[in-house]
Amino acid sequence: MRYFITILLLSFSFLPAQITITNSDIMGTIGQHHLFESDTTGYIVISPGEAGENKTWDFSSTTINGEESWIEFIDPQNTAYADSFPGSNFSFSQQFPNQQGGVDTIYGYYNVTSSFIGFEGMLFETDSGLFVDRSRENLAPLPLTYGLSWTRVSKDTTDLDGFLSYQSDSSYSVVDAWGTITLPSGTFECLRIRDNNTTISSYYFDGIFYGSDTTTSIAYDWVTKNNFRVFSMESQPYETEANFTEASSLERLKSTYATAIAGNGPAAPRGFELDQNYPNPFNPSTTIAYRLERSANVSLKIYDLSGRLIRTLAQGMQQAGYKLIQWDGRDMNGQSVSSGSYIYKLQSGNTSVSKRMMLIK
Repeated sequence: MRYFITILLLSFSFLPAQITITNSDIMGTIGQHHLFESDTTGYIVISPGEAGENKTWDFSSTTINGEESWIEFIDPQNTAYADSFPGSNFSFSQQFPNQQGGVDTIYGYYNVTSSFIGFEGMLFETDSGLFVDRSRENLAPLPLTYGLSWTRVSKDTTDLDGFLSYQSDSSYSVVDAWGTITLPSGTFECLRIRDNNTTISSYYFDGIFYGSDTTTSIAYDWVTKNNFRVFSMESQPYETEANFTEASSLERLKSTYATAIAGNGPAAPRGFELDQNYPNPFNPSTTIAYRLERSANVSLKIYDLSGRLIRTLAQGMQQAGYKLIQWDGRDMNGQSVSSGSYIYKLQSGNTSVSKRMMLIK
């Protein structure tokens, strides 16, 4: 949830000792598409560094072990669920592979004004159905500048057959640093936002108090002028040291580009492209991403090096956009294939592109 909120602290105008994020900067990002890679190990040895001005961070050698997901920033009116969030003027969709080998999509809806960023709600589109979160709150003041701070508080109650849980979430946020950050994809001018998060949970059963728990954590986001959030990390639970050394999550921007005409009709990539699978080499599964310029009849197939068809992952008409498909290392009969190199081929009409991947057991 935090990632979908903080990703809205977007692009800003850079001055020698002053950084500002305005509502125009945010609204101007509609039409961009980002590929993120996230560490899912739950334990990463890393430090966010000290706060202050003109800082430098180098995370170019940081290893990320996990999954990839696409995020697209769009006009809410170009989504299928705009009517459910009539107060929104800015939204994003995020795609990521699920455990069943399919793709789940999350839509976030926001109201961006000259004075604040407001959260309007979220919708989760999964294999098992649609799930809607209609909670609303103001997330951050605008314009954002170095040294600005703010707080957010939200409360939630859950009632399950006499079991009651009350949860209060509070966050103190501050733009605590600016400088440059170096990643494998390059060096970026950036601004850093620190969130000090506290969650207090209380539990009751049939009106009897059973206990409470307080959890704290510290999170950081590095945001840039043209690439939004390029790097983020969150501490382990109960952390209180700002310059901690162990993170529970890590996320990094891998690539980004914009549609030819932002916000004018459904967003679509600029080409017929097939990405390198990730991870590669892999075991036991890997994710293949590709992009279609327009709706088309496509097929995605896997072959061994002798040209024998191993598995058909996709076949039929698909809408324009980003696609993520997971291969579990099994053939068309459900049998695990042996270690070695395989070719995956994406074809639409007379156009095709292929790449090689390696399975290691």
